[in-house]
Order: sequence, then C-alpha cells, then structure tokens
Amino acid sequence: MMRHHVLIALTLAITGGKFALGAAGGAWEQRVEVLIQEGELAEATRLAETATEESSTIASAFGWLGRISMAGARFDEASERFTRARDLGLRVVEIADPWSRALIRLGRRDEACEVLGDAAESDAENGSLRYLAGSCFLRLGSPRDALPHLEAARRRGIAHSGAAMDLARARIATGREDLAVDQLLAMTEQTADPDVLLAIGKMLFQSVLYRQALAPLAKARGARPAWYDAGMYLALAHYQLEEYQECVDILSSLDLDSSPAEARLLLGSALARVGMAEEARRELETGILSAPGRADGYLNLGLFLLDQGRRAEALDVFEQAAERDARGAKIFFHVKSRSNCRGLAPPSEPREGDEGRSQYFSEFADTLLAGQQWGAALEVYLTALSIDSRTARPYGGIALICQELGTAEVGVEFVRRGLQLHPSEPELHYFLGSLYEYLSQPLAAIASYRTALALGDTKTKPARFWLRLGLAQLAAGQAAEAENSFQTALEREPDFADAHYRLGKLRFRDGQYSEAEDLFERAVQLDPSLTEAYYSWGLACIRNGNSQEGRAILETHRRKAALRQSHSGGMQ
Repeated sequence: MMRHHVLIALTLAITGGKFALGAAGGAWEQRVEVLIQEGELAEATRLAETATEESSTIASAFGWLGRISMAGARFDEASERFTRARDLGLRVVEIADPWSRALIRLGRRDEACEVLGDAAESDAENGSLRYLAGSCFLRLGSPRDALPHLEAARRRGIAHSGAAMDLARARIATGREDLAVDQLLAMTEQTADPDVLLAIGKMLFQSVLYRQALAPLAKARGARPAWYDAGMYLALAHYQLEEYQECVDILSSLDLDSSPAEARLLLGSALARVGMAEEARRELETGILSAPGRADGYLNLGLFLLDQGRRAEALDVFEQAAERDARGAKIFFHVKSRSNCRGLAPPSEPREGDEGRSQYFSEFADTLLAGQQWGAALEVYLTALSIDSRTARPYGGIALICQELGTAEVGVEFVRRGLQLHPSEPELHYFLGSLYEYLSQPLAAIASYRTALALGDTKTKPARFWLRLGLAQLAAGQAAEAENSFQTALEREPDFADAHYRLGKLRFRDGQYSEAEDLFERAVQLDPSLTEAYYSWGLACIRNGNSQEGRAILETHRRKAALRQSHSGGMQ
C-alpha cells in the first residue's frame, strides 16, 4: 500500500496544478518529452507553461515550448520561444538542433548556421554538433566556415558516409582537393555500397577529376552492372579522358532503348572519334528521335556534320536546334581541333546576310568557348561569319582561339578586320591587346588596352581590362603604372582573385613579403583553383619568417599540381 501511495504522490507532483520544482525538474521535462512523442501537444504545453511560473525552470520551459511548437509545425513561434529561452539563460547547445531546424524551415539558414556554430564552439567536444554546424555552413554556400567544423567532427569520430562526403565537398571547395581525393579513394576501397560509390564518382567527376572518378564509378557499376547512372558517368569520364573505345564499350552494354536520349548522343560522339562515322550519325539521329522537342540532339549532330566538313547540312540542323528547347542542353561532341590557325583569313569584303542567324551562331560558339571546346567554337564562329561577316563577336572569339593554338598573328588579322567594321567595340581592342601581349609587344598592347578603356564609360569596364593593362605595363618595365592598374582592378572588383595574385607578385618582387603573403592568401581564398598562387604564397611565408607554414603551403601546391597533371583530355 505504501508503494502505491508513493506512485500517486509522484504522479501528482508531475501533473498537478503546480510542479514540485527543483529536484523534480528533470521528471517534468521527461514527462513533456513523452507527451510530445505521443502527440499530446496540448497537455505538453500546459505542463511546460506551468514551469514558466518558476524562475528556476523558466528558461528550460521555453526551450520545451519551442520543441512543442516545432512538433506542431509552428516554426515562427518555435523560433521566438527558443530565442526567449536563450535570453533567459538556457545554454544554446541544449536547443541548437531544433532551433536551427525551425530557422531553416523559415528560410533563415544563415541564422541557423550561426546558432549551430555558437553551440559547437561552446561544446567543442560534441562531434554531432560540429557536424551539424559544418553541414549547415556547407549548404549555406560557406565551405570555408564549414571546413573547421567538419574536420573537428571527423576527429571526434563522426565518420558516417554523409559526414565524410560533406567533408570532401568542403575540402574541394576550399582548394584542398588533394586531401579530398585521398579521402574519397580510401572510402572507395572500404565501402561496397553502390550508392556511396556513385556519389563519390560524381563528386570527383564534377570536380574535373576524371581519372580519379574511374575507380569508384567502375566499382559501383560492378555492383549493379545494369545501373544506368553508374554506366553513364563512367562512360562520360572515359570520354572526357579521350578514351573513346572504353566509352563505346560501356555504352554498348546498356539497354539504350530504355535509356535517356543522352546515352545515344554520347555513344554517337564517341563512335565518331574511333572512326565509325556512319554508326555515329545513326546514333545521333536516333537520339534526336528519342527527344524530338529538345535541342541537344540537333546541336550534337550539327557539330558532327561540321567535323565531317558538311557545313551546309550542319547549318540546316543548327537552325532546327534553334526552334527547340535548349535549356540545360548537353553538348558532348568534340570537333577535332585544328593544330593551328594557319590558312585561315578573315572575310576580305563585308558579307551582309541574316544578322539574327549570325548572332545565334556567335552565341552558340561563345558557349562552346566557355567549355574550352576550341575546335567546335572555331568552326561555329567561322560559320557565323559565313552567314554575316558584319557580326563583331566572331572576330574576337577566333582571335582568342588562334592565340591558344599558338598562331596569334592570324588572330591579329581577324581582330583588325573586325575593328575596320566596328572601330568603337571595346572588346575587340581588348582582344588585340591580348594578342600583342602574347606576341611580346607590350607597348602595342598597352595602347590597345587604353583604347578599350577609353571607349564609352571607363567606370563600367570589366576589371579584367585593368588587370591585362597592368600585365602589359609590367612587361614594358612600367612597374608603378602596373601597380595602379592592379589597384584599379581591385577597386572595380574587390574579389578578383587574379588581381590579388598579380599585386602580390609585385609586392613580393619589391621585398614586401608580409603584404605579399596576405595578398596571395586572399587570392587562393577567392579562387582555390589558382594553383600558382599557392606556390607564391608558400615562398612569401618563408621569406616572411613563417618557414613551417610556407613549407606546408608549398607541399599543398605540389600535391595540387600533381593531381591536375594526373589526368588529360577534357573539353578540347
């Protein structure tokens, strides 16, 4: 009987009109938690509100009221209650998880990350909180803020695949793809989960690490031989590495009749590169039939026809592409690039044609050029000029490609012809300056860059105009003028990584190692792919007395450079 009375007394202490607070505080919280789990939100609210009447439990009570609001999908209310709990003295670490989730549901991820970051800093040994904070910052688009948390989470034993993948993403985004590759390839050896293997392969592929992507993608495909996603990514990695026969073999093993049209387009592109032109055209045309409303198939077939020297047919196909949906179009076909531009010449007389069509082809060529498909871009620019030679953009695009192919003198001819037609076009003067710079004629380059800057409103000119002017000035021995140009580039675009790097090199040359170190560090923060800046940064650290840090940065440069040299091919 005595035991029965004790149980009744305990129940009354928990559910009665007033709490027996203090030592019994833990019990009421446990009861509220159970009620939330059972969906008894009204009763849970009554108990938590009762706890707000005592100063010793008011902060915890608002924390629980926030959780109750979360359970009822009242996210604004939840956030307000969590804020009140914190202001009353509740440790953020106790409510960080639900509070951050409420903020994310309200579209306030930046605030959610701040809450998680504060909680993680206050409980530095909590690996789970570190992971949540890092994951939040990563999804906020702040990988540099995410990385320390994710590294700390890993050191504290948080090693599940989600945490490992987030860590790799943060490392890649902050310029430590060398560490990410080591980590991901170790995961490839350790896991048999095909979904994880595919995710690893896709991450490496999307980081333009095609060679490193092969192992996880091949292992994923081995686990599920008929898996389209693994097969397609593996085939595409081989294609980007110019291993065309391997690409053909993989795609031929897929059920192409039930696969998306992109598989046939890639197969047709690879077949063309192994000398099977007839089969290639058949696959490309079948790809068009599989998705007749899309532009993808027509664009790839048009490039194939250009590669075959059938320009008139290509024009017809490209015009059909113009009438279809080109959003997100996938262009696989690589037109074989010329070895140089010798033999090319700009139109001697203006040819008036369909200006709209010419502009369409120019914009298509711009897209190809942005993907570093030099061969395809060159042929499409030439096609644009054959339609209407008055269009300005092809002259600059062709000149840039000719410079890349080592025949800048031919590029000069095209730009000069373009300037005869468009003497007030700043971009053409800019391209001419680049060509003169390449041809070791810095004074001529300076004159062209200054003309480009003088045309129109100087304040609206891209920062790259000032950067290239500075480089030409340096080559001409005009260091003071070059410094002013680099500074102006940074005034126009404060986050211009290359301008920080170039100004840093100038400071280093002048023995200002501390400032050079800061400029190089900022350059790699803004653009982690700027590999040469790591080398300069390491040297600046050493000259500035930070030998250990400098040697570590130089080792990072060595690893990054070796990694990028380990694969070849790609969009050429």
